[in-house]
Amino acid sequence: MTSTPHSPSEMFASIPGIFGFYPEESIVVLTLMHTEESCYQLGPVMRLDLKDLRYLSDIGDTLSAIEPDLVFGLIISQQKPEAIEDLKGLIEFVADCEIVPFDACWYTSAIESGGKYDAIWLNEAMTEAALEYQSWRKGRIPLIANTGITGEMIHAGHLPELSRKDIEKHYAQAEESEQWDEYLIAERYAELFDDPSTSFRSAQECIDAFSQAVELMRTEKLITDAALTVAAFLKSKMSRDIVIEYCVLNANTVKEALCYVSRHTKGFVRANALALYALCIVDSPWGNHITCVLQAAHNTLPFHHLTALVAEAYYRGLSGSIVDLVINGSQEAQKHFGESTNVKSAV
Repeated sequence: MTSTPHSPSEMFASIPGIFGFYPEESIVVLTLMHTEESCYQLGPVMRLDLKDLRYLSDIGDTLSAIEPDLVFGLIISQQKPEAIEDLKGLIEFVADCEIVPFDACWYTSAIESGGKYDAIWLNEAMTEAALEYQSWRKGRIPLIANTGITGEMIHAGHLPELSRKDIEKHYAQAEESEQWDEYLIAERYAELFDDPSTSFRSAQECIDAFSQAVELMRTEKLITDAALTVAAFLKSKMSRDIVIEYCVLNANTVKEALCYVSRHTKGFVRANALALYALCIVDSPWGNHITCVLQAAHNTLPFHHLTALVAEAYYRGLSGSIVDLVINGSQEAQKHFGESTNVKSAV
């Protein structure tokens, strides 16, 4: 995150932009990093469903690795007042025991423009700050469309989804009747890599064929024949690794093709398409979808190595490092195939 919040309300208005949707019945944990005197920058932000509060200790473990300077919480819920009182007691307990080192925690019924928020727990320092600045005790969420990360997202033409389920639908598999026959993908793979009369003789030929198929999918409105070629490249680790560098360097060109393939395939091919899609959007306005994309890949193939690598790097704030790592791996795969190549971005 690069945002520098000036009040709790500004942080809360940024939450839909951070996650790509409006959380409900959740606790959001926001971290702040000290940058210079009296200045803080928003760091990693995490979310738990209220039904999963038993995992708060896992968030505490993550915070120990991050070592933020401030930790804030926001409970978003429309439960009855007595349930909110129970949550307040839980927050006090986990803060006092340093399971999660909250400096402050607030409550709101919904993240919406003009919505009220109230502090349910403040440590000693935050209590003193609230005496001088009332907004640290209670207030209203500002106009979301004009505030913080969410405002930037909306002005860039990307609207947050209403809920996490809406994002998950975007990366869900198509109906069984719309799934491509795995035999057809295997047959296309054999044409590209196993048949001596038609198979590639160099890594550059592989990349050229892949890029041509992607371009056909874009210009011909995602035609199935070209999509089968893209899917075939994702059928094996060898062929996938050859084109990873091209995918990352041409993310805007490739990402929708990968997403389309993921909807119509299963198993290893779908997991590869989703993992590569995650790499393509990591530094884009769609980066807030990565958690849902990686979860979809994990649900498809729980022990998929590339998904695990991307997920671990992302959750540790090392997205740039994993991009460099997979590019290096792709270049090695190209050399192993038979010919080193320099892949240039087409955009």
